[in-house]
Amino acid sequence: MHHTIYLFILSQLLIDLVICTSEEPEVTFEKLYKYGKIEYTKGNWNDCIAFFLRSIEDFDYFVEENVWCREKCAREHKINGQTELEDAGKDIVEIAMMYANAQHALCLFRCKNDRLTSMRPPVNDPDVFEEFQARRPYQYLQICYWKQKDLASAVRSAYTYLVANPKDQETLDNLAFYMEQDGYHEDMLIDARQMKYEASYMRGVKAYNDGDWQLCVNEFETSVKQFFDEEQKCRHICEDKLNWETFDSANPEITIIVTSIYLSVLRCKHDCVKKLSRVNGHDIGFILPTYFEYLHVCYYKLNRGRDVCEAVANSILLNPSNPIMRRNRLFYSKTYRSDDLFKPSDEIIEFHKRYAIERLFLEFVDERFKFENNEVRIIYVCC
Repeated sequence: MHHTIYLFILSQLLIDLVICTSEEPEVTFEKLYKYGKIEYTKGNWNDCIAFFLRSIEDFDYFVEENVWCREKCAREHKINGQTELEDAGKDIVEIAMMYANAQHALCLFRCKNDRLTSMRPPVNDPDVFEEFQARRPYQYLQICYWKQKDLASAVRSAYTYLVANPKDQETLDNLAFYMEQDGYHEDMLIDARQMKYEASYMRGVKAYNDGDWQLCVNEFETSVKQFFDEEQKCRHICEDKLNWETFDSANPEITIIVTSIYLSVLRCKHDCVKKLSRVNGHDIGFILPTYFEYLHVCYYKLNRGRDVCEAVANSILLNPSNPIMRRNRLFYSKTYRSDDLFKPSDEIIEFHKRYAIERLFLEFVDERFKFENNEVRIIYVCC
């Protein structure tokens, strides 16, 4: 019976492997992933590949639809929230905010029902979602492709997994083995999950090294915009990263529960910058100031003095401990004879404010909310 089900689903997969749709909403990436692992264990390599590829497509579809709804409802929630609070006195601010949140929740319910349909079951195992974010299906796919004698796809899958998991020794060994095979060439080293900002960033670095200053500016400016888009997407994905353990605590106070749940979501959102500071598998550290470390030189070579100063100011605001950029600021202040030009862009100022406030809040909670025997240890601070 199970084999019949697999064959039916596989026949549908082979008809359309281009994009996942909601035609079979009950067949989610979780189920497809499970079927893929079953076929992997059985050594049915064609079926293994088909199920894993479709599971990745459905995962992407699920994430994109959720992000679309969260972006849509966030915009409406912001507008409605501002409208409700405009004339509210202090005594009704709380209920007005909760009313706005209720509107936001209704928007999400309706949007998800429309986009994903009511037939699609919720995510059953959050760990499976995390495995997809960690690119785990590609670790299976590289073996399936190799067994099918598809060297190029095996290399691509192994490399894609290694970009997110550079210390995985088994995959490192496999890739080294693939690279020794006849027919291998470096063009096979493709990251199938590479994001747009990464590609633009790498082209910007190449243009910088080649002395192509206009292309350098174009690529890095494009990459910055793409980075912020991807960071917002990452933050929206975090909005269901809830800590339900609070409900089992000995302190079921609403403020404690709300703080704990909000903390788990905020920590995920705050970590998006760190998560996205990897380019082609290389950890850049804090990627955002590095854009302006390149851009100020490219602007200078193009005689764009105002942009030079703004780039330097952006870099220093984001990374004030960088002595090289401080020396650059001194050089440019003598060159352009105006300290007024060294003003960070509005976008970077807003990002810095948000990032700094989030960090302070997380540090406060980590320091003060220390649990001992399932209770918060009280820390008294002298005035």
